Amino acid sequence: MKGRRAVVLAGVVVLVVVAVGGVVIWQHPARTGGDPGNAIYGRLHLATQAIPTTATDVRMGATQRADWTTGCPEFGAASRPGWTRVNLSATFADTDMTTSQVINDVDGALTNQGWTRHDEATSPGRGPSPHWTLRPHGGRVANLFLFPPDGSIETDWFMGVSWQPSGPIGTECP
Repeated sequence: MKGRRAVVLAGVVVLVVVAVGGVVIWQHPARTGGDPGNAIYGRLHLATQAIPTTATDVRMGATQRADWTTGCPEFGAASRPGWTRVNLSATFADTDMTTSQVINDVDGALTNQGWTRHDEATSPGRGPSPHWTLRPHGGRVANLFLFPPDGSIETDWFMGVSWQPSGPIGTECP
């Protein structure tokens, strides 16, 4: 009888452990993907070194690393758990070089870092904007856009870099 109680007790303990483990896994889904050690963020941040050495008033703007967001279930599909997008931006002025010289200088530096240029229209009437892509470690493509100042209002160049890590795509709470 004593042996039978031990077996039943052991069975109950196993069931409790499995049930608790199931609840923990259910509440914390596997976080596949992301950017372990911020390695890709670091590689994307190197793109800012492509800003010409003749540039002045260089300012880093957004610098968001890939983070896990739990989302807000109360908002339904508008907010869900997953990885946030990596965003980097910088602005700078350059009065020593022409627009084409700045673009060519940036292109040379980015090409040396493994980026590939594919200019692309970003808004109606603006024409193609300098655009580069990089596929880090065979994952999703990173994008870099370079916008020259329009001359009438804007006086600074704008460089924007973005990349979505592999794995579930998260949406912050609205």
